[in-house]
Amino acid sequence: MSEEQKAITLALPELKTEVLKGVVSNNLGVLKVYLEGVEKQLANIKVTKETLSQGKETRATLNRLFKELNARRIAIHKEFEAPYDAFNEAFKETTASLSAVIVNVDEQIKAVEQQIADEKQKAIDELVDEAVGKIQDTEPEVARIAGSVSWFQLKEWLNATYSLGNVQKDIDKQLDIIRSAMGMIGRSKHAPQLLARFKETGSASDLMRYDTELAAQDKQAEALLQQDAASRQAAVPEPRKIEQEPVQESFDPYTIRIKKPENEKQKTVGVFLLEFTAPAYVVASIRDHLNRTGCEVEVKSFKVKR
Repeated sequence: MSEEQKAITLALPELKTEVLKGVVSNNLGVLKVYLEGVEKQLANIKVTKETLSQGKETRATLNRLFKELNARRIAIHKEFEAPYDAFNEAFKETTASLSAVIVNVDEQIKAVEQQIADEKQKAIDELVDEAVGKIQDTEPEVARIAGSVSWFQLKEWLNATYSLGNVQKDIDKQLDIIRSAMGMIGRSKHAPQLLARFKETGSASDLMRYDTELAAQDKQAEALLQQDAASRQAAVPEPRKIEQEPVQESFDPYTIRIKKPENEKQKTVGVFLLEFTAPAYVVASIRDHLNRTGCEVEVKSFKVKR
């Protein structure tokens, strides 16, 4: 057994306590001196590979020491808690009748307060119905929203100190907020989304922010579409340009058709002299056509028509 272990396995001094006028007296000073001695002896302890086993034993001994001290603390707590628990139960029994009286009075007060709140709520509902009824024909959408959303009636209206006169002023303000919001919604291309949002929140400032967000989303979507269209256009090859021959002016309504010979007799050579007036490109076209059919064509001369 190491010297460190010998130091901490000595008998612990008895922990004495006493309650006197709310003060728990003790001899913790004696215990403190003892533990300071243990700490001093272990101040220079070094755990190495060679002393690892002894180090673990020392740690286990220290843990047992702390556990024993803590168990004494818990026992002392229970010891002094027991008389308090007995006093507490006696106190509750003694004051039970007073608690019953308090509960009885409190319940009656709450019942009267609820009655007052119900009467005021009825008066508020009548004010709202009257205000909405006045604009039912001229502003049906404003009246419909005012009569259907939960946020139209403010929570402070039910406060005992909040007069019905102030409630009437708030009703007029709430209707003005709805009118302003409906104007904003009517001018926006996001009317359905804005109307649903306003019915949910009842906030004109929130409505403006939401409209701005929707506009930004539209702008972003449009930019993506343009980018996609540009990418698709870049991927399509350009159509090949086909050069068309210029439309030639026709001088003669007749068409020359030359039938290929079918027998030896038709192959008899004949010489023809053709004389006609035509543009140079027509002469060249006739010559080429005749050459393709096996005829020999010689253009002696031609005159350019002016």
